[in-house]
Amino acid sequence: MQTTSPDSRLPGKPAGFVLRACAWCIDAAIVLPLVCLATYLCTDPAAIWQAFLSLHRQVSKQAAIAAFDGLDFISFVQSLLSGANIQADARQLATRLLHMTFVFIAGFALASGLLNVWGETRAARGSIGKRHVGLMVVDADSGQGLSVSRSVLRQLAASLSWFSLNLGHLMAALPPDHTTLHDRLTRTRVIIRVPSSRN
Repeated sequence: MQTTSPDSRLPGKPAGFVLRACAWCIDAAIVLPLVCLATYLCTDPAAIWQAFLSLHRQVSKQAAIAAFDGLDFISFVQSLLSGANIQADARQLATRLLHMTFVFIAGFALASGLLNVWGETRAARGSIGKRHVGLMVVDADSGQGLSVSRSVLRQLAASLSWFSLNLGHLMAALPPDHTTLHDRLTRTRVIIRVPSSRN
């Protein structure tokens, strides 16, 4: 009967939430400027600004009318909600903002995923942020590095950690394994690199 747990075969101890969060912040700082630039190029910030100005003018005009007519606050709000021009401008602004948000989130997810796959499948076994704080990603059973397909699967599983309102990531704070939801789903571990390991 095998009494050795899989984690005992890993070349380092499990990394806690704080170290993993620091690594993520470093990676985010790397991809964020590129994602912001891509978002700017793929959307129309000037049109968003114009939509905001148009809505602002409509609201200001309605506020002036309300003040002139002596409307109370509730009546003023009702006039805003019933104004056809205001509704149209608000819909246009909301649509443009949602499009920009979608482009930003999709771009950030793609860039972060690629950075992680690139790092996890190399000899260092981790993204730039993980390498900087001394972490690496390994197979939970063998302690070996990940293949490209395994790393891609890990990035896809990580979306569940995000969609769970980050509860999947917060699981990394739980001892003794400090595994996130996507670690558990893909049988991977993030561990602290020991000085003697040769990767």
